[in-house]
Amino acid sequence: YIVRHSDKIIVPSEYLRNLVSGWGVLSSKVFVIYNSVEISTSRKDKNSLRKELKILPEEKIIISIGRLTKWKGFEAIIDIFPELVKKEPQLKLIIIGDGPEWENLELRINLKVLPSPTADGLGGLGPVGNAELEDYIALLGKMAHEEIFKYLRASDVFILNTGYEGFSHQLVEALGSGIPVITTSAGGNPEVIKDKENGLLVAYNDKNAIKEAIELVLSDVELSAKLSENGIKTAKQFTKKRMLDE
Repeated sequence: YIVRHSDKIIVPSEYLRNLVSGWGVLSSKVFVIYNSVEISTSRKDKNSLRKELKILPEEKIIISIGRLTKWKGFEAIIDIFPELVKKEPQLKLIIIGDGPEWENLELRINLKVLPSPTADGLGGLGPVGNAELEDYIALLGKMAHEEIFKYLRASDVFILNTGYEGFSHQLVEALGSGIPVITTSAGGNPEVIKDKENGLLVAYNDKNAIKEAIELVLSDVELSAKLSENGIKTAKQFTKKRMLDE
């Protein structure tokens, strides 16, 4: 009722413009103005931040951030992690955020035990033996914005496995932090991420695709550098000046 009786409607993505137009609103009344996103100006380098956050030099960090809800897809990332650790024993997963799924995710992590090496050496984890998954995944809860930027810049891969996004500030913040980004083609994400240019796009909750994307970024140094460089360029477009001018 409100949008139909408005003279102009502003939305933060083409995805939401199409959604609003589907409510019987003239598309000529709907305008897209992307939100501005503040990027940390800290000059601390990655190695300094990793020391500050007590991340070991040999560890490879995957980070995911968001409200802990079903549609944010944290369960799928947790489920594929044992397979990832088989190939990369120094891999760790950091999840930042709070929400109604906290206890479910915590239980999911605590109940999973990584498989022990078999007699013939197949399907085992080598040096990590029968360690518990909680040794490799950290739920850090809600934290201050500047602290989030520290973890972003200290990490190796950012992943957002989400079933819905209008316009994701978190996605742009990750791009601006200079780490490779993997996310879904849901909602407004494809307006920010161009597959294999400034990030990788996968289907929501497609565990195989997510696992393969993570493995690709970790193994392909040239691709990882390309995604990081182009990601920083993309993030610089979402300025406050551009938003206010539009």
